[in-house]
Amino acid sequence: MGCWDIYCLLCGNPCHSLIYNDNNYLNLNEKEFRLFKNFTDWLYRCTILTVNNEIIHNCREVSCNIDFVAPNKNKYIASLDYKSDKNKGIFIHDDCWKFIKNKYGVELKFSDLAKTKETLYKPLSYIKYGEIETYWDQDFNFASIIKDKKLWMCLSPLTSSKNAKRVKHIIKQMKSVK
Repeated sequence: MGCWDIYCLLCGNPCHSLIYNDNNYLNLNEKEFRLFKNFTDWLYRCTILTVNNEIIHNCREVSCNIDFVAPNKNKYIASLDYKSDKNKGIFIHDDCWKFIKNKYGVELKFSDLAKTKETLYKPLSYIKYGEIETYWDQDFNFASIIKDKKLWMCLSPLTSSKNAKRVKHIIKQMKSVK
């Protein structure tokens, strides 16, 4: 099976940009390529909520979509394993974490999340993420999301009111953020 994408517990997007490394399967012209890349670069900036309630901002995925590195070079593994391992946690995009803080006044941490069973793709099993789940697979299906004219779901909730509305629906399902 190899590597697979994992998805943000809030917006349901992967931890990498729309244009991962290859434009071949998207078949975009250069202008479209640059535009989509610019709109989705925010996806690379991630926060790790560690199992011991540290909040580590500005992390980047470095290996197989579950290994992250912080600015101080510490490494973290995205996992819902509830054992107290300071290097394990769950990822959320920096912009999604800021959205919750700005909109609801909550500095989300791991203990704010209801315990859930770990799944291969779905970040929190009790959340209905909606239409974005259609694009979840071993690799997020950016080609289909573009073809279906649903790219707005990949925009930051801090800059897209349409996506912010979708994200608010997800937040309503989180008991700790209401």
